[in-house]
This record gives sequence, C-alpha cells and structure tokens, in this order.
Amino acid sequence: MMISELLLLFAAGCGGDLPGDPPSARTADEPAAPAQDPDDIRFFWKDGLRWETANGRVNGRIGGRIQADYASIGNSRVIENTRTGSGSKIGAFEDGVEFRTVRMFMSGEIDDRIGWKAQVDFAGGSAVFKDVYLSFADVAGSGADLQVGQFKEPFSLEELTSSNYITNMERSLANAFAPGRSTGFQLSGQAEETFTWAAGVFKDGNDQGLALNDADTNVTARVTAVPWTGNGGESLLHVGLNGSYRMPNGDMLRINQRPESHLSPRLVDTGAFAVDGQSTYGFEAALVLDRWSVQGEYMMSMADGLAPGAPSVDFSGYYVEGSYFLTDDRRNYDARSGAFSRTKPTASLFGDDDEACGAWQARLRYSMIDLSDGPVLGGELSDVTAGLTWFLNNNTRIMAEVVQADLDGVDDTTIFQTRFQVDW
Repeated sequence: MMISELLLLFAAGCGGDLPGDPPSARTADEPAAPAQDPDDIRFFWKDGLRWETANGRVNGRIGGRIQADYASIGNSRVIENTRTGSGSKIGAFEDGVEFRTVRMFMSGEIDDRIGWKAQVDFAGGSAVFKDVYLSFADVAGSGADLQVGQFKEPFSLEELTSSNYITNMERSLANAFAPGRSTGFQLSGQAEETFTWAAGVFKDGNDQGLALNDADTNVTARVTAVPWTGNGGESLLHVGLNGSYRMPNGDMLRINQRPESHLSPRLVDTGAFAVDGQSTYGFEAALVLDRWSVQGEYMMSMADGLAPGAPSVDFSGYYVEGSYFLTDDRRNYDARSGAFSRTKPTASLFGDDDEACGAWQARLRYSMIDLSDGPVLGGELSDVTAGLTWFLNNNTRIMAEVVQADLDGVDDTTIFQTRFQVDW
C-alpha cells in the first residue's frame, strides 16, 4: 500500500475530509463546539417524564397517576348480617364518586447500583406514604438486590401488579390476605429471566412508615417461574408460591373485605380477635396466549389462638379471571418482578393512523372469600365481575364493569362502576 493511501485512510479515521468528499461544515475560522459536560441533564418522554445525565451515571423519573371512579349500587338498603354472630349492620349502600388514587412520585438510579423512590398519595385528603425506599443492586457481588424502606411485601401476583395495570378496577376478594405495604428490608434476585425469588423481614407501619414495637415482626417470601414461553415471548406460563408468617400488632387480628368496589361498605369482617400468630400461603398462576389471558390465585390464612388451648381458625379465598383483547394487543409481562406491566396499544387512538381506536379488552372474573371458621363468623362473599377496558394510548385507559356480589345467606348486591385513569 502506498504512503499516500495510508495518509488518506488515517485522515478518514480521524474525521478528516477525503478527496472528492464534500468539505466539512466547519471552516478553520469557526470555533470548535464546546465539549459536553458529563453532568449535563437531558429530559425526555418514555411513558413518563424521565431525565439522565450525559454520562448516564445518574437517571430518574417524575411520574404520577390519577384514577377517578364512579359507582352506582343497586342495593340501597342497610344489610343486617346475622352471620357475624353479633347481628351487626353493615351500613347503607349509596352511589358515589371518588378519586381512587392521586399520586406523585420521583425515582431514580445512581451509578446503576443505587436506586430510590418516593411516592405519596393525596387521594384521602392528606399525604400518605406509598413506596418510599432505597435499593442496592448486586450486593457484595452476590447477584442479589437489597431494598430498604416501605414497599409491598413479596406476596401475590395480583398485589405486586400495579393498580395501573391490573385487569379489573379493584383487586379480587382474596386480596384481603395479601400483606400489602410494610416497612422493612428485602433481598431479591432473578435467574435466567425465568425464575425470581424475594424474601424480607417487615413491621406493620402507619401511613408514614412508622412502627414502634419490640416483637411484632413479619417474614414474607415469594418464588416465581416461567416454565414456558412461545410466540416470541407474547405467550407464556407463569407460576408462583407465596408464604408469610406474621405477628399482628397487639396480638390482635382483623380481616375484612369490600365486594371489589372501593365505594362499597365492607361486607365480610371477622372483627378483632386475639391470636398468637398468623400464617398465610398462596399459589398463583397465569397463562397468556397472545390476546387471551387467564390468571388465578388461591390463598389461605391460619391464625393460632392466643390463650393456651384456644382453637386455631382457617380462612381462604381465591379468584379466576380471564380476558381477551378485541384488538391486536396483549398483556405485557415483567420478567424481573414476576408481575404484569403496562399494556401498550399497537395503534393509539391519537396516533398517526386516523382509523386507530386504541386497544379494547373484554374481561370476566369470579372470586370468593370465606372468613367464617369456629368461633369467628366473618361471613362468606362471592363476586362475579364482567367489564370492558379501553386503552386510548400507553398512559390512558377507561374502564367499565358490573359486579354481582353475593353475601352468603344474607343478600346480593349489583354494582356498576367506571374508572377514568391516566398515569405517567
């Protein structure tokens, strides 16, 4: 190779102009563009407002959600539930409207190893902590992540799926057994994108994450697996097991539940009773076949009597739900969390296609909870829910559904409810 050819190649590799190429836009008299500061921040939109530094070491997100609900309840009279053993009156059923959630949050990562989130809900008229935590990735090179603060205990597919993405407006009757948010720490990990595990130690705290007691501690764990995938990941089978051993505050336990409408009074209620401890177990499964989805969980909770010789009581609940997209869309699964994530319509309503109509999902669910055993007569409730969801785009959906609630041996109630939701 001739020296002239080597010089030409060197010039090309260094950004120089080759003979025959158009001259560079910058002339010798123009100053060079200033180097970008690695700490400069750029903002961009990706299903929410996000930001990151130029060097990528720090990133974050600013987001929130609004869920506005309306419910019309067919049964307007007061129900007297004699099954509770006290002949208690449940309360009047009334039509209503509410902001189910009004949340704002900020979250982010530092050096791809330290994460954080601060989320506050204002729906009840005051600031309530939701997810407020720190996380540390790959602790000591073990591959496990450590999370510290207030967040959801690792229990239940439905509970760990955000309310932005659950199939129905409210979680099932069986969700009364899911621990929800507590304050503590958790270790979690993932193997080969098909297996997840998480275990943590928690205390039941108040709305600001405060818990003051010496002995009341809860231990909760969950494992999930995806033993089968197909159609490029658009079809899959999910299975999981959950367990939680709990020491309720003050050695008193109470479990109650609404008929899958937050504007309804609670129809089943054990009342507070003394316990020495509570063990709760759950099995979960979900099958996604392109547009089709079937999901279900079974949970049981066993409470030991506090006094010597006092009987233990067993409660249980389950649900089975199915859905079908009328459009060419499907549920999305997050392999890292072992839960479902955002539905993204293939053609948004306000996109480039004038004939696009977003995504439409038809759904049906049956659920049941039994809170009566031995001396505790909390009642038995079953629900049938049918509904339709319209996803206008990635961030907006409108839901409408009918809930037929049957309080065993007492009465039945029909509820029509709608939700207008935006999250970002």
